[in-house]
Amino acid sequence: MHELLSTFYQQQSHSSRAHAPLLLPLPDHWNDHLKVIEFAFQPVVSRDCKTIFGTEALLRGYEKAGFKSIKSFFDTAFSEGVLHALDVSLRFLAILQWRSIFGRSNTRLFYNLDARCVNGDSYEPGQTAALLQHCQLETGRVYLELSEQHEILPQKQIELILKSYRSQGYFLALDDYGVGFAGLRTLFFTKPEILKIDRFFIDGINQDVRKQQFMKYLTEFAHAHKIAVVAEGVETPSEIEMCLALGADLLQGYGIKRPTSHWSEGLTIDPVSKDARLH
Repeated sequence: MHELLSTFYQQQSHSSRAHAPLLLPLPDHWNDHLKVIEFAFQPVVSRDCKTIFGTEALLRGYEKAGFKSIKSFFDTAFSEGVLHALDVSLRFLAILQWRSIFGRSNTRLFYNLDARCVNGDSYEPGQTAALLQHCQLETGRVYLELSEQHEILPQKQIELILKSYRSQGYFLALDDYGVGFAGLRTLFFTKPEILKIDRFFIDGINQDVRKQQFMKYLTEFAHAHKIAVVAEGVETPSEIEMCLALGADLLQGYGIKRPTSHWSEGLTIDPVSKDARLH
């Protein structure tokens, strides 16, 4: 078990420990892998480029666990039938790390959801909500990111899953939009609160009329359906300026801030509004 998870359970009083949310059992070698895993957080900021709307939890340490990529990390867990149990531990770890940095602010947590987690006999809903409740955090502060880079489950199945998550108070973000499997069909039936346009369409957008037209079309469509748009992967002032001119509501990328696990510098929280801000 990861040290942060172990510490969390050790710190619970005897009475509260009985009511603490439970992790699902994992084979020993996966518990060993978890010991070297952590999350870095990258801000998603408002149009002023300073106010933090939320932060995306990004997995780090998979190389130390012996994996060549994040994809191979999760693919191996899926092939061994432990993906859901592993993901529950990862969610707990991400939430505990995030709470220690941003818990007293009004920011949101973006967490990447592998749709394969809910497509198996071991799936048990409710663990994440239980942890959030135990930590006195609202589920409405969590955005589950569904990536277009993975093949989406059949429409009826994913609709039932998303309905279940939304009934618990979570919000949905559609990630990597524009380079994935199902395109507009996915956007239609997932009905996300946030649409994150993939870096491919942001890279050099200030010099590419076709990319500008694509983003303008998506932004207008999204706003007509009350969906906020994130320009994901902005790196230069010119890209930021163009994305804002085309109507992006939120920005994310190296041009704002690189992912980091260490937020002791460069972060303030307004005590009145509880807005977290970069400086």
